[in-house]
Amino acid sequence: MLEFPANALQDKKYDAEIGVKSTAQRFDGHPRLWLAGFASMMSSGLATTGWMCQQTWPYYLGVTMFAAHLGHQVSLHLAKVQ
Repeated sequence: MLEFPANALQDKKYDAEIGVKSTAQRFDGHPRLWLAGFASMMSSGLATTGWMCQQTWPYYLGVTMFAAHLGHQVSLHLAKVQ
């Protein structure tokens, strides 16, 4: 989910030149906010699913590690783009 928009941000100038309407242009003002929002919705969805399925602490540890990884990826991709 995060890989495509982050890579699309690299092509937003080209998209504008050829007249393509893309997600990168829609995210243009606040890409970090959009990508962080997607990451937090996904992480909270995983945590909610774990709660509904009565998962144990290793599941939540994995969700926490995955959420930290997503946050790191968002910051890395945006550092490359900007």
